[in-house]
Amino acid sequence: MRLAPDRQFDLEERTLTFAQRVRTFLKALPRSVANEVDLREVARSSGAIGACFIEAKDSATTKHRVLWLKAARKHAKATRYWLQLLDTDSLPAIEEERSALLAELVDMMNILLAIYRKLQSTQDA
Repeated sequence: MRLAPDRQFDLEERTLTFAQRVRTFLKALPRSVANEVDLREVARSSGAIGACFIEAKDSATTKHRVLWLKAARKHAKATRYWLQLLDTDSLPAIEEERSALLAELVDMMNILLAIYRKLQSTQDA
């Protein structure tokens, strides 16, 4: 699973940028008991997406790559869930950023799924 060296925005960089954007977003949220719990989960799972993808890239076998990609996608789904739970006090700028983060998350999930499926098909062959 090598990425082309001429890719302008590879998935490893994209997941890092996403996790950094999430952390900036979390700093802008209103503080409440519920948000304190949920934002920790969002921070954890958003960073785990990239960490699992890096592990997938560095795996020695296709089987391990597939397992790490599944884990990355699982963390992406969890991030989507926790982002949706966060209370934004209906502030338009915060809601807009959450929507943008969710859209980016869906794109990354689709990319991870496509890579996973491709690896699965080569593993089954």
